[in-house]
Amino acid sequence: AEVSEAVASDPHHSLAPAEKSTRKKKLALYQDDFSALPQSQKLKRRMQLEKTGLKQAAIRLSDGANYHEARTTTVLVNSLGQKIIRQSTGASVWIGLYAADEKHGQQAAWEGTAARSLQGLGDWNVLAVRAADEARCLLGAKPIPTGPMAVVFNNQQSGVLFSGLL
Repeated sequence: AEVSEAVASDPHHSLAPAEKSTRKKKLALYQDDFSALPQSQKLKRRMQLEKTGLKQAAIRLSDGANYHEARTTTVLVNSLGQKIIRQSTGASVWIGLYAADEKHGQQAAWEGTAARSLQGLGDWNVLAVRAADEARCLLGAKPIPTGPMAVVFNNQQSGVLFSGLL
């Protein structure tokens, strides 16, 4: 209360009138197909993901494979009498693998994906192959000297870099 008395009112920082708050278009945020596959099958798919990763050349260890699903309901009610309900779903799967050889030591890589639905995750085993490829590519990697130089990022690394900047 003390802060509100010391700060001037901002006419542009207020609740939207009820007539402006209704959505014309519904977003497809809720796609619940999680129940279509029993938990035992999800566990088998996760175990198969890890087995696929461990079968890849030069892979010595797994950091585990993980599957997550969520159903969320958000309710927003304000003093103008507006009530907005939003439901969403999400699923993710990832795997971490360690490649090693006598000459170059050990390197780790992780691969994962997320989607609104179980089906949207696609073929999980592709993740194991990608993580293994990345870990193998890192074998023999060494620090480079500090200095100005051209840098090329792959699409995944650039996405992580730029999302952090945004």
